[in-house]
Order: sequence, then C-alpha cells, then structure tokens
Amino acid sequence: MSSIASDSLTKTSRKTSEEERKDGVYRVLKVDTTVPDGFRVYIESVPDGEKLQADVQEVMSSLNDRALIQAAEWSKVPVQLQVNARVKEGKVIDAVILRAEKHEVADAKDQT
Repeated sequence: MSSIASDSLTKTSRKTSEEERKDGVYRVLKVDTTVPDGFRVYIESVPDGEKLQADVQEVMSSLNDRALIQAAEWSKVPVQLQVNARVKEGKVIDAVILRAEKHEVADAKDQT
C-alpha cells in the first residue's frame, strides 16, 4: 500500500450516526413479531413516502400503543408516531417507536 493511500485511510474518520426525531403520521405496512425483545414495524411516512423499519420494545410500549399500531395495520389507517431514529449519511439505519397516538383527521367544516 502506498504511503498516500495509508495516509488517506488513517485521516478519514469514521462517519458517525446522529440521533434524529422522525415524529409524524405513518401508515403501518407490516408488523414482524419474531423480534426477541418486542416487535418490528414497517412504516411509511404519509407526507413524504419515506419507508422505515422501527422496533417497538416490550418495555417501552404500553398496551395502548401496541393496540393502536395493530389497529392501524389491520384497518389500513394512518397513525401518529413518535420515532427516534439514527441517521447516517442521510439514511435511517435504526429506528425505535416511542409512542403511538390515534391520528385525528381534521373535518373540512372545521377548517373554514
């Protein structure tokens, strides 16, 4: 290996991931219950179509959160999620759902 190449390798620092909140309205595409410490949810952001895989840890979720995620999947309605994500080079590499809430659609009459 040339000294230029080795200098380049030693000077290039490892890119680290950054924590980012990805709270918003999501569609639940699929739920995987084979994860040992909870379950994994495949979600799609309603506003921009970004797709993520997010874990729901048993200890972090309430029965209500899990029921809302299940209802959103089965009835194919959006759900409001609070999501912590690790992002590296603009791409989500890991995500955890912290909380789920029912997504309320504003009535057209209420907006006038």
